[in-house]
Amino acid sequence: MRRSWLYWVLILIAYPWMQDMLNHREATFLAFDFGKKRIGVAVGNGLTRSAQALSIINFASTNERFARIQALIEEWQPAALIV
Repeated sequence: MRRSWLYWVLILIAYPWMQDMLNHREATFLAFDFGKKRIGVAVGNGLTRSAQALSIINFASTNERFARIQALIEEWQPAALIV
């Protein structure tokens, strides 16, 4: 059974090696699920230790995909990226 990428984001947020970042109440995380055709994006919160789907990137070219990722990073200013 294939688990949802959101499930793995939640698991990664809970790992002990991320405790220092999670202790910062304002910590935000962006998670990316790279597929062959699309990239799923989720945003996580250190305070609530939860995550939710943010968007799906459907651009054809690699440059367009990474430009959208850059825009999301600039908008959310995450403490960490999870791939």
